Amino acid sequence: MTAGGASKTIDVLVEKYHGLLFTLPTAKRMMAYVLLISASSGLLFGLPLARSGSPTSILISASFFTLAELVSWVLDALLLKGDPIMDSRRCLGFELFSLMALAPMSALGGLLAYATSSGGPLALRMASVGVSLSISARTLTIAAASLAGITRSSACILIGPLAWLASAYSSILLTSPMLSRADLVFSSLCLALGSLASLALVLSINKASSDLFSTGAMRAARAFFACWITDYNEPLETFLDEVGVSADTSASIMLFEGLDGRPIGALVVPGVHPGPFRDAGSSPLPGLIQEVLEERLGCPVAVPHGLSGHDLNLTSKRECEKLIRALIEDLAGLKGPFDTASPMSRSSGRRAKACCQLFGPIALTVLTTAPEPSEDFPREIETILRDEAAEMGLYDVVVVDAHNCINGLTGQEGLVEEFSEVASEAIKKAVSSPGGPFKAGMARVRPPEFTVEEGMGPGGISVLALEVAGKRYAYVVVDGNNMIKGLREHLLARLAELGFEDAEVMTTDTHVVNARLLVERGYHPVGEAMDWDLGEAMDWDLFSRHVLEAAREALDGLRPAVVRWARVRTSVRVFGEEQLGRLCELPVRALGAAKKAVLSILLPVQVLLLALAFLL
Repeated sequence: MTAGGASKTIDVLVEKYHGLLFTLPTAKRMMAYVLLISASSGLLFGLPLARSGSPTSILISASFFTLAELVSWVLDALLLKGDPIMDSRRCLGFELFSLMALAPMSALGGLLAYATSSGGPLALRMASVGVSLSISARTLTIAAASLAGITRSSACILIGPLAWLASAYSSILLTSPMLSRADLVFSSLCLALGSLASLALVLSINKASSDLFSTGAMRAARAFFACWITDYNEPLETFLDEVGVSADTSASIMLFEGLDGRPIGALVVPGVHPGPFRDAGSSPLPGLIQEVLEERLGCPVAVPHGLSGHDLNLTSKRECEKLIRALIEDLAGLKGPFDTASPMSRSSGRRAKACCQLFGPIALTVLTTAPEPSEDFPREIETILRDEAAEMGLYDVVVVDAHNCINGLTGQEGLVEEFSEVASEAIKKAVSSPGGPFKAGMARVRPPEFTVEEGMGPGGISVLALEVAGKRYAYVVVDGNNMIKGLREHLLARLAELGFEDAEVMTTDTHVVNARLLVERGYHPVGEAMDWDLGEAMDWDLFSRHVLEAAREALDGLRPAVVRWARVRTSVRVFGEEQLGRLCELPVRALGAAKKAVLSILLPVQVLLLALAFLL
């Protein structure tokens, strides 16, 4: 699986998960729904009781059913206290979901019993069928969303249905004590079959994915929802650590220093991918690297996106810390200093574009397809370029995926050959260009107006300004996940007005912005939710002002500079290509197994119970 293919696969996965997610109403609104639905179903359940007994039977039934739901909610919240996902508000939503099975069957039972003059027993049997169905709904919800132990989970599953059934029995016994042993047996049968069907449902889902991961789909689902919904990452990272694979990875450091040895700024290009989403795995890696190295070096640090896809996501924060430790350790062994730089050279093909600038024997090369959309570029490009750079007598080439144009969910295939040719040409131009002393300045701003919800990570906007032979160049790095189409070109034009001969705009591909919103991608690329939407175009004036602010500050700090460099190597645990494929297959298998189990297990059980309810 190529980097582009992995990115496309994970995008499909995100879309599938987004189809499962929804936002609960407010607690007050859910409480109103619970009270209204339980009371209404109780009123309808009590219709045949009012005919054979007192008219107040309707009110008694409504009160009992409402009380049952309130008691069930309180007990749910107590049983699941401390659960990262199932807090009291979500327990209320859990009861509301359970009512979707309980209320219709109980109300329908009351209406049928009233219409056929068959009395309370038919209404009770229909309510019992609803109880059976609700057990399955509650089981699936708790199995997928709660991290509580099996004892607390089982009690929580059964409490609601038992309370509802107790309310139905109490309503009938208070008005008409004419219940047969068959009614009690039928209710017991509904409880038993509902529980067995629920267990079979969960086992079927886990069995369907057992050849992918031995732990089963439900554990993965619980871990995923804990991370996505509540930012509790430990279960997911533990799972990923177990299923991940070890990989030898690298990261490049380019440290710009003044002639006095004082740091000016640094570029760090990791060879791992910052994913999968929110704060899980290596999603916050750019910000973590930035924070730690800025404190260590005392200068701005930018972390543009290297050539990597989701198969190189780190499995946990522990692996991020391992990579950062390796970066810190190698700071003492940086090669150099290199005191010459070339002008920025460019080359372009049908889709691929590359710019290159030499710093001593190190080639900094940035790749993009803008203004055409793209995602993660294939890693094979870097291998090819490093070999070619060695043939040209260079130490190394630092390759950056600018990750600066997106317009819809898109993968990028077939670019290895074109990018290799275009980037190689840019490097050759840089090698043949006259080099000389250079100046460097770097600055960073954190726009307070933009948050992760708007697509801005904690690293803000960094600008590295360079001056070679009187010409100025800029590298802009925005802490975000890709960039809306057109923004790069808008920024390049604004930077040209500031006197820059050439520039490139990049993003870190941070995934801390991902999975924050229920929108198509699950996040906003840089520029999509910033400033004013004018219909046909975006007015990025505010965002541009922040970029220019950082650029001016970097220009103000220009001074004669040198570069020191290192390629850091370390072994870390990553998703891996094969495991990534399995992770993407997991929800597909689980949903397919759930649908099949509903049709082959739950549906026959409910049909059987409905038939018995009318035959008894």
